[in-house]
Amino acid sequence: MTQKTIVIDVRMLNNSGIGVYIEYLVRGLISEKNYNIILIGIKKDIETKFDKNAIYKVIDVNLPIYSLKEQFYLPFLIPMCDIFWSPHYNIPLLPILAKKRIVTIHDTYHLAYSKTLNVFKVLYAKVLLNSAVRLSEMVLTDSEFSKSEIIKFTNSRADKISVLYVGIDADRFIKVLSNNTKIVAAQKLHLPDKFVLFVGNVKPNKNLTKLLEAFLKIVRDHPELRLVIVGKKEGFITGDKEVYKLIEQNKLLRSHVHFTGYVSVNDLPLIYNLATLLVFPSIYEGFGLPPLEAMACECPVVASSVASMPEVCGNAAHYIDPFDTESISKGIDLVMSDEKIRLNLIELGKARAKEFSWPSIITRFISIINTV
Repeated sequence: MTQKTIVIDVRMLNNSGIGVYIEYLVRGLISEKNYNIILIGIKKDIETKFDKNAIYKVIDVNLPIYSLKEQFYLPFLIPMCDIFWSPHYNIPLLPILAKKRIVTIHDTYHLAYSKTLNVFKVLYAKVLLNSAVRLSEMVLTDSEFSKSEIIKFTNSRADKISVLYVGIDADRFIKVLSNNTKIVAAQKLHLPDKFVLFVGNVKPNKNLTKLLEAFLKIVRDHPELRLVIVGKKEGFITGDKEVYKLIEQNKLLRSHVHFTGYVSVNDLPLIYNLATLLVFPSIYEGFGLPPLEAMACECPVVASSVASMPEVCGNAAHYIDPFDTESISKGIDLVMSDEKIRLNLIELGKARAKEFSWPSIITRFISIINTV
């Protein structure tokens, strides 16, 4: 049987979220050995991610994401192939030498939250998203929720879109049994003794302003409690300015909210292990990986009841209304103080996290590839 030639744009391989997605799925394709794989991206980045003995070809190129340069040059770099897969919606708009195209659209954030973003960026995203759907034979997305949003914003046919969930690294996100390991991690990362955890950026859809308001209600009764936010306080161009303003204007928040800054993939599981609970109050999320990572580490989860969160978390989270400060604060307080509920969520979470294993997701991905 003739091998299918698959060309993949892996320029986002080093991005924290999408990079992991690309790495696992590409590794799965390479390990099958039934395909001729050609990767487009920075050669040194690619070689650090994949086995030295793995068989694939590289087209070494460094073109900025979302740039006019990528739209002009990338089509001429893509060789003749059976399938071109773009793991993000910045698909080439010009004709390419591929028989079929597959695109992954993780979410439609730029269109759903257009009022909070630069007009030019929104227009560019609209053109790219609609073109990606129109030019591709298959669209992959992370959840049924995202599928419904893509249909809403692009008028795509439902049968053109396949849901492919995101997996978690079951070897990395585990319960840490060694107290000494956790003590060392807490000292290294300057973590407080008792804290509620949030993992993510500070964009408006993450709903951090409501979380901070809810935390203020709790901390007055629990002065020993802290809120730890994994991520940088600065540097998010599309960040929610109200988050910074709220913290700076409130003495209690200034002393009780802790930003970790950049955290390595090796340290993140330790933070989940040390947290009292994870709170994830997003009002818009294409998938939402932190709740599953927390569950795998036996950290109970308080999650938003909207967007993709019920689909992702199933029965393994305590749900709150993300638009209601009282609901958020009561949810956190309940899971923090009721041991029976905590233990139940931990057990349900362990089982839920196992449903999102990369091997099963890679198997589904390959079956999709073979049907295109």
